[in-house]
Amino acid sequence: MTLESIYFISQIVAVIAILASLVFVGMQIRQSNRAADQANDLARTELTLSVLDDATAFSDCFVASTELASLRLKIMNDDKTLSDEEQVQAYYLIYKLMSIYEKAYRLHCRNLIETETYVGLSYILPTWDGPKFRRWWERNKGTYGPDFVAEIDRILAESSLNPVSQLQGKAS
Repeated sequence: MTLESIYFISQIVAVIAILASLVFVGMQIRQSNRAADQANDLARTELTLSVLDDATAFSDCFVASTELASLRLKIMNDDKTLSDEEQVQAYYLIYKLMSIYEKAYRLHCRNLIETETYVGLSYILPTWDGPKFRRWWERNKGTYGPDFVAEIDRILAESSLNPVSQLQGKAS
């Protein structure tokens, strides 16, 4: 065996080794991408469940308390009968609702929660629509970003144009 043939064989072995390592790296990248996709799906699911938990806990307080359910009806229908204490409660209830909705909106904009969850939550907001809510929103919308303000204004405008939403709000 000549030196030239040994050199040629070593080059073939080197090329085979390089190709094998490239195949291995490709398989590792694919496996890593799958793991990252699974982690992203899990995180998205957890964030979706977090928003749903917040909304459910908020709604549950009205089921558990006749006083809060009555306050909600006053907020939606005739807020002029609210006592000073109820005015404070109403302020923080609306603030909590908007905090939940803003969280959902921000996560939705980043595609971090399921679209269906966000759309479902958008049906809750019009059920709160009423004079108290509108005044609260007009006074406080400056504390939110312009994109969120535009989204809430859009939802409220649609609910004003859609009598079915208003009936759903009065029925709940």
